[in-house]
Amino acid sequence: MKNATTSMTSIPKPLKFINPHYESILALYKKIEGNDLYKANMADFIAVLSMTMAEEGSKDCLNYLLLGTLKDLKSWGF
Repeated sequence: MKNATTSMTSIPKPLKFINPHYESILALYKKIEGNDLYKANMADFIAVLSMTMAEEGSKDCLNYLLLGTLKDLKSWGF
């Protein structure tokens, strides 16, 4: 996703194709049991998606980021 575009002035194409599936991705995440690494990686993915797809004012990006792998937080601005 980071390399999808050099400019963040518009939504990268991969995100546009995933947009209709955002809610089903959230539902899938909630069903994951057992594999903590898989669930953490999925949370990182949802954190990225939620930057453009979550309801305005929600804290989904931060919530899923904290549920994720917590790797490379510097690139997130922390």
